[in-house]
Amino acid sequence: MVDGSIDDASTTMAVNAQTLGRDGLCAIFSQLQLHEQCQMGRVCSDWEAASRHLLGVISELPLHQFAATMTDDCLHALLHRCPIITEVNLADCKRITDTGLLALRHCRRLQSLNLSFVSAVSADAIEKVCHATSMRSLDLGGCTQLSELELCTRFGAYLELDEDEDGLSKVQG
Repeated sequence: MVDGSIDDASTTMAVNAQTLGRDGLCAIFSQLQLHEQCQMGRVCSDWEAASRHLLGVISELPLHQFAATMTDDCLHALLHRCPIITEVNLADCKRITDTGLLALRHCRRLQSLNLSFVSAVSADAIEKVCHATSMRSLDLGGCTQLSELELCTRFGAYLELDEDEDGLSKVQG
């Protein structure tokens, strides 16, 4: 790109992507972090195809690693590319609201959800996700917006009991 032409750079990128093929691109992109894998699809259609293929085989989303930047829109876009998700960790993702959470209803295979310290989601939204998916495990620790009564009555089937220092069982949530 000596002459600074964007068209030349785009052509070179497209030729390189075609030469590598989807599997070659996936091998390279698999070394990237999750948020980088999501963004790579913006470059060109070949990279978009590689992104969809790579993210399409992910079953776990440890999104707590991106708690400071994870938004409803980011979550929705990511879930659209990851159709076989079984486990999502949104612990401490304080920017996630009911809008983002409800996008999980389309993840029919979802079995485990960690919403620890996610305070902007309602009991109604959580319940809708639980009923629409294959939920087995739900972590609601630190969700101060939920009462103990709600934890027990609405989500008791999904919560684990932990023993406190006295050896008594208590609701983990």
